[in-house]
Amino acid sequence: MLSQLREFLRRKGESAFSDWDRPANDTDKHAPGKPDRAGYRRSCLDGEGNDTQEFYIFNEAFRGVICKGYDAGAVGRLLVARGYCRKGSESGREWLVKENLPTEGRARVVHILPALFDSDDD
Repeated sequence: MLSQLREFLRRKGESAFSDWDRPANDTDKHAPGKPDRAGYRRSCLDGEGNDTQEFYIFNEAFRGVICKGYDAGAVGRLLVARGYCRKGSESGREWLVKENLPTEGRARVVHILPALFDSDDD
């Protein structure tokens, strides 16, 4: 399950995720559109000053595309248990958080933390 998620983010991190600081419909910055967008990615620094990425995955893309072939709830629970996503407050769906997204407003997303890429456990 985790390897499928990591592989999706590695392969589609640029093409399926809008840059947080350069959203697609911000006409002043001429950002490219993403027809099959799965969410947003944001650059951040880790504790050692290294550039890393965190992802905000739309719930529908998480369930229907990224977790295809697996129970999305099981994947979400595993992500929370391992500390690979931010834990939300919704009972039974702790892997979902409400986030204010650029150009989207408030939405339910799976907030994947850079820690997912620090380990190759599957």
